[in-house]
Amino acid sequence: MQMAEAEDGDIVLPIGDGSDVVYNQLTGELRVASVAPLMFLEIANANDTFLSQNAQNLDGEGDVIDAGRLVKASVDGFTDVSFGTLLPTGLSAEDINAHLVIDGRTDETVVSNRLGRIELSFVDEQGRRDRFD
Repeated sequence: MQMAEAEDGDIVLPIGDGSDVVYNQLTGELRVASVAPLMFLEIANANDTFLSQNAQNLDGEGDVIDAGRLVKASVDGFTDVSFGTLLPTGLSAEDINAHLVIDGRTDETVVSNRLGRIELSFVDEQGRRDRFD
């Protein structure tokens, strides 16, 4: 599986494990391209500027879209998905990096655009801890 080809105006936000969120400055399109299938992706928008009426491919049972948050979830996973023209055109890379917080998960790895390492753990009823990192 290959990553999506970059187009004119694309700003690529690497989130790890061969996954990128891509914003196009010319069209306002927001999409994800991933080598490994993502099971979950959440994009929080600190400016509440998602144009939710333009949303595409967010019609699954666990999917959410509003002005400040996008969630895509799939048991089968997803690799290359356009969410439509969700953002205004002409935003800079600095704007995108400053205002979008991206978290997700493949079958084995946490992906994010946040600085630092994210460690998730699960504690069962007997107090045993499983780490996901």
